[in-house]
This record gives sequence, structure tokens and C-alpha cells, in this order.
Amino acid sequence: MYEYIIGFIAVILLCYVALSVTYSMFLTIIYFVYKDNHSYKKINLKKIAIIIPAHNEEFIVDGLCKNLKKINYSKELYDVYFIADNCCDRTASICSDNDFKVIERYDETNKGKGYAIKYAFDNVPLDKYDAFLIIDADTYVDENILFELSKSLSNGDTAIQCYIKIPNKDETWFTKILCVSRVINGLFYHYPKSMLGLSSYLMGSGICFSTDLIKKKGWTAFSIAEDWEYYAQLLLAGYRIAFAKNAVVYQYESRSIVQATSQRLRWSSGRWKVTKTLGIQLLIEGIKKRSLILFDASLPLIFPNNSLQINLTFLALALVFVLPSSVFKIFFVAATLVLLAGQFLIFILGAFVAGSLWKTLCVALCVPVFLVWKLIIDILCFSGLYRGTKWVRTSRHQS
Repeated sequence: MYEYIIGFIAVILLCYVALSVTYSMFLTIIYFVYKDNHSYKKINLKKIAIIIPAHNEEFIVDGLCKNLKKINYSKELYDVYFIADNCCDRTASICSDNDFKVIERYDETNKGKGYAIKYAFDNVPLDKYDAFLIIDADTYVDENILFELSKSLSNGDTAIQCYIKIPNKDETWFTKILCVSRVINGLFYHYPKSMLGLSSYLMGSGICFSTDLIKKKGWTAFSIAEDWEYYAQLLLAGYRIAFAKNAVVYQYESRSIVQATSQRLRWSSGRWKVTKTLGIQLLIEGIKKRSLILFDASLPLIFPNNSLQINLTFLALALVFVLPSSVFKIFFVAATLVLLAGQFLIFILGAFVAGSLWKTLCVALCVPVFLVWKLIIDILCFSGLYRGTKWVRTSRHQS
């Protein structure tokens, strides 16, 4: 009897992973074969406010200030607002010394990035701007980012996700793997979806909204995964999120598993919570309304991320090896190996496009460590054993 139960579970698991991998492979193929012949209408340079929520960032915020002064855009067409959120250090004074606008917020009850963003929209003069770009304090931006966003806004986009790159990709084996993951996520996932007219999802930093959207929708996401939450809310409200490949935000990654664990626990926990509520709702609404955009928008929440895809494939393989020899077992093993080959191919292509193929392959022996680490995080968060509800600072490092 147990053989039938194990076999049934293995088949369900394999079908789930197969759908996810097939979807990823399809988007990857689109990236390589589909030519983006999109032509923009006349570009009207927009007046944009850059909003940066910052909590005790005195050690890094001066570098961001210097970067923002070098943006290749008319100084009359953009302003920078730092939201000094419950700060007890020199964050506010450093930003003021750099001649940027500072809005200080003190609220011991409502803590978190979502509340800081809401406070910004409540206190920044909305009518003064055409759009708002939100970035994290531990990032810096490409000098042409506002021009690229103006192109997208002029084309009618109201919600935009920028392309996030890792500038410290060669520091450790961990950053090399994460760099490839970012390339796969940005160029093999978001960009093809954008070319097909589907919606990207929000990634916390490098997100831009038109003033009209903010006036109508406001900011209504306050969980520890405010980006996933607001993404689902926007799609359910009828908005689509565009992807601006050439509007680049650079975000330093943690050098090690130890530094990244608290951040990934928060991300994973928040994502699972949004999946259980708004993710399922997106799927149902997409089916009911026969909306491809809504249905597709549910998939980033319902399908596993890249590392979980691989872990679930290995789990399915392990389950079937318990079963006695049969034609079914041979077919199942073959199908599983094909899925693993597909995922490996996507990784290799990601390393190639990232320009670090050989460097990444040299640390390939560390990939199992990375996968086990991510599996532990996913188990803790999916099972509810990790119940993080508050933002926890990611450990910083000096480059």
C-alpha cells in the first residue's frame, strides 16, 4: 500500500515541478529567440521623485547620496526624499548635508518599510511629480535610470520594475551564485514576460509608480513582504507591472550564508504568506475572468523559485527510488533527469550571460550547500516554524 502512496505523491510532485520548469524554459527560449522591436512614442521627460526609506544607514547612505547627484537627468526634473524611519543615528543629518530632502518619521508601533513608504506618499506633494521611484538605501543607480523610466512612463506604463544587478558578484562563491540567479530572474523571467505583454512582479527596490496610480490606489501593503503584497494588490486592481531592462539598480548582496539568512527568512516567510492569501486569489480570478495576465501573475507566487525547483526535483527522484523496479520507475527517473538537465541548462546560460561562466563553474561544488541552505529556509517558512513578523537588518559588509 505504501508504494502506491509514495508513487502518487511522486507523480503529483513531478507534475508540479514539470509545469514550473517548462514555464521557465519557455521564457528562457523567448529571451534568446524573440527580438524586441518595441518602438517608443515621443519621449516626454517626466518629473520624478526618488524615495528612499532608510533606517539607521549612516555608514552607507553618503555613498548613495553621491551616486544620486551623478544621475544624467535635468536637476529640475527630479528630487530626492530620504525617509529617515525611526533613526537614532546620523542618517538624517548626512542626507541633509548632501542637500537632499529629509522626512523624519518616528512610530514605535507601526514599524517597517511599508509604513515608511506610506508616510512618504502622505507627506510628499504628489501633484508636483509625474512619478515616484522607490529604492533601498543600500543600493546605487545607473546614471540613465530616470531617462529609461521616462521612456516607459511616456509609453503608458504606470507601474515599473527596474532591473536589479549585483555589483559585488566576484567577492565570494555565494555572490557568484546569486549573480547568476539575478540574471536568470531579470533577463530570463521578467524581460520575456514584459516582451509578451505579461506582468512582472515587484522586487522591493527599483520600483516606479505613476502619480495617477498612487492617487487612485495609495500604498496599502504593510507586511514583511510588502513588495509581493502590493504586487498582488495591483494586479487584482487591474494594473500591469512593466519591466525596464535598461533602468538598472545595483544592489550589493551579502557575502555569505550567515549574512543572508535573516533576509532570506523574511523574504521566504512573507512570500509564503502572500501566496496563501493573494496568490490563490490571483489564480482564481484569472480563471474566472479568463485573464491570461492575472493567471500568469499568480505563477510567481504559486510556482517554486529556482532553488526550490531543483530541491523538489531531487525529492521526487528520492521518492521514486524507494519503489521496486518497473517500467513506471524507469520512465519517472528519466523524466526527472530531463527536468534536472533543463534546470542545469538555464543555470549555465545564466552564468554565460552574466559573463562569469568559468568563474561560476569553478564554485559549482558549493551549489549543494546553497541548495540545502535554501531548502532549510523554505521548510522553516512553509511549515510555520519560522514566524518572523518584523523586519530584521541584513548584516552589512564593507567592500
